[in-house]
Amino acid sequence: MKTVAAAALIAAQLVTVAPASAAELIDSPGAATTRMGTFAGARASVALGGKREGARLGIAVAPVQRSQNGRGEARLRFGEGVEFGIAGRQPAALRLAGHRVAPGGVLVDEKGRKLGVSTLEAAGIAAGVIVVGFLVLALAVRSDEDD
Repeated sequence: MKTVAAAALIAAQLVTVAPASAAELIDSPGAATTRMGTFAGARASVALGGKREGARLGIAVAPVQRSQNGRGEARLRFGEGVEFGIAGRQPAALRLAGHRVAPGGVLVDEKGRKLGVSTLEAAGIAAGVIVVGFLVLALAVRSDEDD
């Protein structure tokens, strides 16, 4: 009974969510602009020199930045993001920011060395930052209501 009530409550909240509308960005002529976006799809790359990784093929979700200077020259940059695929002669693996995620949820470099914190620790840090951000936002909104 509790799960049915919880599911009904979640469904009711999802149905009543109003879509958010974004402000239209208008660029002034001759000004430099930078836009952020997201790429989601298949990605293939072949090293032309320097790196020994070889070919890489995978399904990815990555950030994209498009910038244009005042003279009209445009530049498009793709981040590494999250990718599931194969690289060189390695087996298929999940990659986060270009680093392979080991079975224990740890990021490792191409030589197999552990990098930074584990994925679970990073998720905990991100969740803490989000909670603190919402608390600060709630306090700011509440202080505006008091004025």
